[in-house]
Amino acid sequence: MRIWPLKITLSILVVASACSHLGRQSHLHLQGPDPAEGAEISSLTSQDPSRRPAEFAFAKSLKVTQSEPLRGLEFVSEGEREQWLSRAEAYIELRKGNVDQELGRGFSQDCDPVDPFCWLYRKSLEPPPPRRARPREVGPPRVSAAQVRQWLLGGEHDRLKEVSERDIRRGVASFRDLTSLNRAVDRSGLLEACELPFVSMAFASKFEEHLPAQEVRHRVVELYERAANCDEGLTGVRASFRAAVMGLWVYGCTRALPYLERIAFHPEVSDYQSRGLYWILSCRQEFSGQQELLARAASALQSRYPLSLQNILASAQDSSGEMKIHQFLSRQDTQVWLRLPQEQDPDLVNAWLGAIESLEELDERGLAREALLELTRRWLDGEIEALAPALRLYLAVLLDRHEDHLNKFRIMAPLLRDHQELLSRSSLKLFYPNNYFEVETGDEFEVRARKENQWGVDTHLLLALIRQESAFQRRARSPAGARGLMQLMPRTARSFERVSLEDLYDPEINKRIGSQYLRQLLRRYDGDVEVVLAAYNAGPSRIGEWRRRYPTEDRMLFVDLFPFRETRDYVAAIARNYFWYSQLYGQNQDLPQPNRASFQLLSPVLEN
Repeated sequence: MRIWPLKITLSILVVASACSHLGRQSHLHLQGPDPAEGAEISSLTSQDPSRRPAEFAFAKSLKVTQSEPLRGLEFVSEGEREQWLSRAEAYIELRKGNVDQELGRGFSQDCDPVDPFCWLYRKSLEPPPPRRARPREVGPPRVSAAQVRQWLLGGEHDRLKEVSERDIRRGVASFRDLTSLNRAVDRSGLLEACELPFVSMAFASKFEEHLPAQEVRHRVVELYERAANCDEGLTGVRASFRAAVMGLWVYGCTRALPYLERIAFHPEVSDYQSRGLYWILSCRQEFSGQQELLARAASALQSRYPLSLQNILASAQDSSGEMKIHQFLSRQDTQVWLRLPQEQDPDLVNAWLGAIESLEELDERGLAREALLELTRRWLDGEIEALAPALRLYLAVLLDRHEDHLNKFRIMAPLLRDHQELLSRSSLKLFYPNNYFEVETGDEFEVRARKENQWGVDTHLLLALIRQESAFQRRARSPAGARGLMQLMPRTARSFERVSLEDLYDPEINKRIGSQYLRQLLRRYDGDVEVVLAAYNAGPSRIGEWRRRYPTEDRMLFVDLFPFRETRDYVAAIARNYFWYSQLYGQNQDLPQPNRASFQLLSPVLEN
């Protein structure tokens, strides 16, 4: 950063305040030398459309591995660039308190309120908002499990309508054996009445604890179907999902079809759509006479969930030819807009981008990040669709530069879904970064193999897990107290090494201990990665129980039968991540078998 005398700095403040209104008129085109010195930016900001170039001056190809970062300041004239840097330096001096506070107050009062430097300075002067206590939720009065049990056995449906879901579950849990459970269902009249779909759900869930007995399977399907048929809301959708996967397991595709269609094409609830669409396509042989349904499901899965595990597997099962998802990998680059044309620039987004880049160039990463987060906050509040897709991708590039991967993913997930023309190797590497792993330095295979031989775990599996656990946020912490990249619980970490809580935020320590724990689970479960991931998420005791309950050779069905939605989503997401990491950074075919992740879900995809 340049060192500016105080008098010069004060002059800059006066000029910045006086000239800030120009940002509203021409965005980046501040006062400076003859516009001919910056022909590209001048023609872009000109009010005369005939002076604009045929192609947008700020469009560039995204190359994630490029040595120099993409910056819009590269495209302005030297005079305009200096103006931006001068204003940024003045703002920095203000924030550091190196300027008379009276002049600072004048700057914040007199400058254009839409000017980013002015806005940020004003905000810095405001006291932090007080922390608000969460309002306490007031639900139905607590009811004892014994009272719920009595009402269930008495078929007193009206009383049960006023009971919370938690108390219903506690009451149902009090029926511990199959005999009492069957008696309670028969006496409560659940299969004849439609008043209590959630009670049917609770009983079905309790019956699942007694699987895999054949008579229990039929009872479970019957109860979930009853709940699904009796409710049009969220409870009915959740019941439809369980009725569908249980029906697939017990009876086959035909019995499950009505419930698969409901979750696949529900107009309001999208939580289970990709699964419903996948299973419809997996049943293509049984549904061969319903080509319209199959075509509709294939189109919906490709358009709504292009990167999902379900679309990866469905594409591999399609006998029509090459996997559709390979078209994304065949494109090398994606166009990025570093600025918006003037007529498309709402609320001076260009000015904010110029401010962020100026602060970056002056090596004030903290202030640049603060400005970037403010801009991101504005556009993540439901208005980001107003920005051109190619500029939204540039916001993701900026967030990646500042290691804010969580917000980057939030921007890119809907962006790549709705604008699949942006999908390429470059944009996918931005979406699936290889942070904290040296897989592209030196001899790529040698470096990766050394890492994996050291830890005994496939690097791509570690990347896939870290992306899901912490979104590469090194100081991530869960409400339960899990810490760091791999979200290690302190007790688990200390079973391997003596570490402090702060140590777990160190990426190298976290990766080392997390890899040891993952390797331990891989050995315990004979390298069965889906089982290992379920144990990592839900705990080893639960996965042992689930393996007993749901014996099936269909690995995708086994995962979807998990009773915890979080664990179903977790395993599917990491399998999806692993596929994309293996495609983007190499498939590790030559590594020793113990070090390669063996996903049964992905074996038909990765082996082809």
